[in-house]
Formats: sequence, structure tokens, C-alpha cells
Amino acid sequence: MKRFTYVMAAVALTLPAGVLSAQEMSAVSQISEAVSPLPESLRADATVITRDATGASKVLRQGSNGVICETNRPTPTAAFNVQCYAKALAAQQDMTAKLTAQGKSQQEVQAAVTAARQSGQLQPPPMGAMSYSKSGKTAADSRILWVMRVPNATAESLGLPTKAGRGSPWMMLSGTPGAHVMMPQTEASLAAPPPKNP
Repeated sequence: MKRFTYVMAAVALTLPAGVLSAQEMSAVSQISEAVSPLPESLRADATVITRDATGASKVLRQGSNGVICETNRPTPTAAFNVQCYAKALAAQQDMTAKLTAQGKSQQEVQAAVTAARQSGQLQPPPMGAMSYSKSGKTAADSRILWVMRVPNATAESLGLPTKAGRGSPWMMLSGTPGAHVMMPQTEASLAAPPPKNP
């Protein structure tokens, strides 16, 4: 038995570096999908996490650039759904994921996030904090949307329209703590719903 173990260990050590196990291949694929909404320059150094059925997170790959990406989490309307966001938004994303896992509706989740901000449990998103999403029925037909948080800014002060155009940036919730700029990266994103946690 010991001899068999030694032989298997020797074989493992002689495998080419490019040969990955099925589990490693799965992780590589998940990471590639998770970072796909990001600008190319941010992908290599982003942290990638997975979430379990309770919404708790686990690091799949530790990054260094302050951006966190989540592996595919299908929704009732999107079989392919990945998102990335600035580290400053992580606490809000954790709360949202756990409440959603408990079966809370989108309205209930938004109300809880608003209450947490008002109580100081959650800090408001910093000016300019970014999030990136890619979703659709499949990865191939998914849409990419970038969102910049601009709390309390107005469309007039930033020179932005408040209605979607053909691929142009536009503002939602102008003048409120949840104000944000929608920046569709694909034409299909024009029909994208607003982010769940503005």
C-alpha cells in the first residue's frame, strides 16, 4: 500500500504544470466568468468569492485591487448572473445576499439596507464607488452594466440625463442617497433593471 502511495505521489509530481484537476478547472472557469463584467485592466487582480445557500461568502481567489467579484448566482430571470463591486460596498452586498437567502423580497431587502444606513450599521457608499454586472439567459447573450454611486448628486450637477439613451450614461434616483449613474456597456443593457441596492 505504501509503495502504491509513493508511486501515485511521484506521478502527480511529474504531471505537466498545465494539467489541472477537474476541481481546479472548475475554479478557473468560475473565476473567468466572475471577472467578465470588469474592464480588462481590473480582472487579473480582483478578489473572487462564492456564496453558499445562506449567503455566506468564501474566498475563491484573493486579489489586491479593491474589487470583489462573485461567481455565478442565477436569479429567476437570469440563469447567468455575475457581479463585481468596490470593496467599500462589500458589507451591503453581504447583507443583501443573506437577506435574499432568507427569502426576503427585493422590496424588503431594500428597506433593510435603507434602515441599516440610517442607523449607521451600514455606511453610505462613497462617491464614485463602482459596481459591474453581467446577466442574461446564458453567458453568451448576457448584458453588461456598470454603475457608479453618487450619493445625493443631481443629474443637473453632473450634466446627465435621467432617461436611458442608446448606450449613453444616465442617472437614477437623482438627488437622493441612492443616486447612481447607469453606464450600459452593451446595447441590451438599455433594458436592464436598476441595481437591487442603489
